[in-house]
Amino acid sequence: MWYICGVNIEDMENISITTNIASMAYDELSAEQRELVDRAKAMTYKSYAPYSHFRVGAAIRLESGVIVTGANQENVAYPSGLCAERTACFYAGAEHPDDKFKAIAIAARDTSGEFCAEPIAPCGACRQSLL
Repeated sequence: MWYICGVNIEDMENISITTNIASMAYDELSAEQRELVDRAKAMTYKSYAPYSHFRVGAAIRLESGVIVTGANQENVAYPSGLCAERTACFYAGAEHPDDKFKAIAIAARDTSGEFCAEPIAPCGACRQSLL
């Protein structure tokens, strides 16, 4: 018998989670999707990343159509900073607590300042928060 924090695992409910990820060229995106990507890209310029110089922006579209954004915020006391996905996620939760997430776009600029050509996946902590 297994226990996690005093809970009998055999009594726990199993949950299946499916994440749909689309990888397309910008010109293949719908107008709604381009708007989300553009907002995420714009947020990379509001990033505070003086240590890594890796600037990330995120934009979340809520089911109501509202878009909330976030940017990564670093701190010299690593890992006290926060990722772009979580800043957007937490803002959405604080300002729109009953509005579910519909989609997220993430954009990143590398240390040279250029946008990353390959998709950037959220870290494990961000995935947990987004879930």
